[in-house]
Amino acid sequence: MRASLLLAALALAAAPGCRHAPEGGPPDREAGIRACVILEGCGYDSVASFATNLICSDRYLGAAYGLRTVVEPVRDCVLEAGASGDPCPAAAACLNGGVAPAACSGSATSCEGDVVVGCALGGRTAFDCGAGAHTCVATTTGGAECGVAACDPTAYVQSCDATSVLQCDGGGVVSPIDCGASGLLCAFDEPTATAYCAGAGQACDDATYVDTCAGSVLRYCIGGTLAEVDCAGLVEGYVCGEVSPGAIDCIPAAGSCTDVADDDCDGSTIVLCVDRIPWTYDCVALGFAGCMIVDNQPYCY
Repeated sequence: MRASLLLAALALAAAPGCRHAPEGGPPDREAGIRACVILEGCGYDSVASFATNLICSDRYLGAAYGLRTVVEPVRDCVLEAGASGDPCPAAAACLNGGVAPAACSGSATSCEGDVVVGCALGGRTAFDCGAGAHTCVATTTGGAECGVAACDPTAYVQSCDATSVLQCDGGGVVSPIDCGASGLLCAFDEPTATAYCAGAGQACDDATYVDTCAGSVLRYCIGGTLAEVDCAGLVEGYVCGEVSPGAIDCIPAAGSCTDVADDDCDGSTIVLCVDRIPWTYDCVALGFAGCMIVDNQPYCY
């Protein structure tokens, strides 16, 4: 579970144009890691609720989907839970709109107005899509998601709405991706009826263009046009460099740890390697009893 949560939490968001930080800069990286430590210590994984998924699996807290303003307060609520007494009842309330959750069973999600309602660890969860200018949409698979409309995945034609790509996901929900939040444009290819995020520079060939570094600036081709990103402004401590032979990207600068293999417990302190930087948290100070190793990975408990 550690890899699925903390590695994903510090990976770039999987939306088109993910090399760009959204407007306003990336959310506080340390706060995201600490919130995930608390959620994991309470037994929540990245699929426990709509909020835990975005907090722990998207560096930018759903900004590409217009949901950062909804997710960030939930993350901050979880951080407050870790600052007073037993964090888990308070964290459970954070995932339920700030209200102590009623008992429930199962894990199915459904809609109550604009709110996605679910059940995690035997307690109700609620995520207000409406606060992010979305609504709750019932999926074709029997669940619920935030989106703007229902759709037929087999017949839907992608389109642009200003700088947003309107696409139909596999659950039959129109999920807009805001290219503009990443400094990109929405472009539409008529022959293939495909909308996509594209750069604002000169024309280029995605298949043949070779990404380059100019100091900390990465220049790359996306959607047939050039785009640039300052890696140092994308994530603190990031540089433009070689990921593998011939492959250039924004990467963490050399640090004092390597990867999750360096994660450990040091007494009651959990030690995590993220972005080649060791992050340490005293589990007792977060309201837990200590730190323990489960399946070779450390957790607060």
